[in-house]
Amino acid sequence: MKGLFKMSDLADLPWSDGLHLDPDGVSAFLRSVDRGWFDEGALREEEDLPAAEVARIRTTLLALKLLRPAATDPQRLEPNSPGRAAAEVVSPVHETVYRLQREASRLQGTLLSLESAYQQHVRSRDDTSLEVIDDWTHVRAMIAEQSWCATTEVLAILPGGLRTAETLAETLPRNLAMLERGVRLRVIYQHTARTSQVTRSHVTSINAAGGLVRTVGHFVEGLVVFDQETAFLPTRTDDGTPPGAAVVRSAKVTRFLAAVFEYLWAEASPFLPSVMGYADATGDLRSAVARVLAQGLKDGVAARRLGMSERTFRRHVSHLMTELNATSRFQAGVLAARAGLLGAEGDGEEETEAEI
Repeated sequence: MKGLFKMSDLADLPWSDGLHLDPDGVSAFLRSVDRGWFDEGALREEEDLPAAEVARIRTTLLALKLLRPAATDPQRLEPNSPGRAAAEVVSPVHETVYRLQREASRLQGTLLSLESAYQQHVRSRDDTSLEVIDDWTHVRAMIAEQSWCATTEVLAILPGGLRTAETLAETLPRNLAMLERGVRLRVIYQHTARTSQVTRSHVTSINAAGGLVRTVGHFVEGLVVFDQETAFLPTRTDDGTPPGAAVVRSAKVTRFLAAVFEYLWAEASPFLPSVMGYADATGDLRSAVARVLAQGLKDGVAARRLGMSERTFRRHVSHLMTELNATSRFQAGVLAARAGLLGAEGDGEEETEAEI
């Protein structure tokens, strides 16, 4: 394929063979500067170096342009200015990097130009705009593909508590690449994500690149919407295995899901990693704890709904009971309702999972 980069293009660069300047090489170069030329015999005698080592040093200094043949005697090697050597060595590296970047942009443009036609053919081939995928690995690959192809905006609701460093490290480059392309990115976590230093560092990078992150206290289902055209809804599993996802490509449905996101976004609290703890989300989290307490949910169910561990949930319950001067959880729920802590979400809250 014409224009495609080949590894052989790197063969002539000094670092292609792993060359590096070690202390012996530095010492030999400085001695050459003092003498005005590279004296192999003196190096062998004064530094007690074997001939093979001196030859290696000579080869390295030549490759790094720190030695050059004398104008009057090509067999005589003279020291070169490190500044001039740097220019001679780095220039071809810069040229290669530029060619690689240009080639990468060309290939990306060529491949992405097929995306619209590809999606049209997929939709016309399928009689349904809903596809259920059980393999989480396949789902992750599809989400990654959509991330690289997004052109306008990505909306994400990511329930649960702490994210692993591995998960965040995998998604960060894609997110930053989207933002660099001018794609808007908004993410909603649960409040408990604020307690993770790894997540805070991740959000700092997203915010710095122009993305926006907020948090909510109550449980929400996961959702990712790309350009209001494709949406991913994780499916639930009862055996603890990684979930699959329902992939929605219906424009009406994806626009509805985007509207749901906007509703949650308006109620969410900005996630500013520079502010430690729950910050302005403290009151919202307290209300969320009060609501699940009033519903009589089991600790495991309540903790999952709030995206925290059972131990952390019990600690929040203890703080709330102390604040309300309650002697039992039932009393705390009643007092919380009287104090107006349950909010609008306390009315008509679904009771699914209560018996799980």
